[in-house]
Amino acid sequence: MNARESLIVPHIATGDPSRHDGLLLRAASSADDAQRAARGARLVHAAMIDSALAGAGVGGVAAIAAEKLLGTVAIVLPEVDVAVISPDRGDDRLAELRRYVTAGMRGQLAHAPVALAGELPIDLLGDRLGSVLVLEVGNVQLLGEVLEVTAMAALTAVTLAHGTSLTQRHARAGLLEDMRRHPGPPVAEVLARARRLGSDLTAGASALCARLAPGDAERVLATIEGELPGALAAVRDDRVEALLPGSDDDAAAPDAVARRLARRLRERGAAALAPFERDPADLHIALDAAEIGLLLAEQAGVELEELLVGSWRLLVRTAATDPRQLDALIDTTVGPALEPGHPSLAAPVDTLNAYIDQGASMTATAQALYLHRHTVASHLERIAEATGHDPLSPRGQEQLALGLKALAIRNIMERPPPSDVRRPIRGQELGAVPVA
Repeated sequence: MNARESLIVPHIATGDPSRHDGLLLRAASSADDAQRAARGARLVHAAMIDSALAGAGVGGVAAIAAEKLLGTVAIVLPEVDVAVISPDRGDDRLAELRRYVTAGMRGQLAHAPVALAGELPIDLLGDRLGSVLVLEVGNVQLLGEVLEVTAMAALTAVTLAHGTSLTQRHARAGLLEDMRRHPGPPVAEVLARARRLGSDLTAGASALCARLAPGDAERVLATIEGELPGALAAVRDDRVEALLPGSDDDAAAPDAVARRLARRLRERGAAALAPFERDPADLHIALDAAEIGLLLAEQAGVELEELLVGSWRLLVRTAATDPRQLDALIDTTVGPALEPGHPSLAAPVDTLNAYIDQGASMTATAQALYLHRHTVASHLERIAEATGHDPLSPRGQEQLALGLKALAIRNIMERPPPSDVRRPIRGQELGAVPVA
């Protein structure tokens, strides 16, 4: 059974332990016992805070918790790239726990790699930073109390070490999230908030979206900051998104830097870049376009440079601004071949996809699909009859190729990856996987 399902522990993310005596005294059976338990919890919490102030950080908090419980305690905070375990046996348990907590934060169904005696989330301003996990415990009667004060002390230790950066990170994430809402904040407010965070969006920006590997958040944010110090970047679920500002003096230069940055990030995982938007009022379009581009890169194999030129650029921006126009394009090109009344056209549509990919060569298409050349010709003829566009003519190929690209975009917007949890792209409802 998943530890999250088997353990019922009150979740206290912040605050003074003395305010939560009722939660800390689950094992108490009398008023005197309750008072002693409360004093004990406060003493443990005070010792953890003293350790953090002395520079021991989250590791010191975990060590005190492990000593108190006569067990093993891990504190895993993927949002700030912190993971400690006490006592540390030098085995693989910490790496496995980090993957487990990261998966849970992304909304993926996750099973603990080792038996857990207890787990408690750690939150900051409503956002999950990670968890406290107890692997073994000798003093079972103290489990609830120690879990709770450990979560609070770990949050304090992280705030001491990363206070300013955490505050700015949440402010950046909040601004980007507000910009994605419909309607979003006034442009003047967006520019003012961005300026307070060290980013000048007056001349516009391009948008970047990159998938994060577990534990990569700090490295990716540092890479973006190093390449473009004025970037407005934040982590969202299992990806990082950023606005990369332009300049009144040289609008082309930031775009070149942005491309170099996207290529660098793509060496470690999927990344996409949306074209430069000169009007600050259109920056939400860039954010949505970059997210669509990321999904196209992952699910359709579209290359980074392809997203910035030609029909892909046009269609992605159309999807980000008015998905109904994308539907209209599909309906007037490949749409008739997709109607439920034409189930026999499934194979011809697949053949059409391969035919376009193979540069409109029937011979290459037949070889790629292991079909006879006459079968390919028959499939393409049926596509022409259903759609009114002849795949054998340059004009027909152009129309059908546009329709297939539009269809690919619509498909990825409607069907996110099973492990992916995303907020809706503007104008679209995207599914979400339940949190474990």
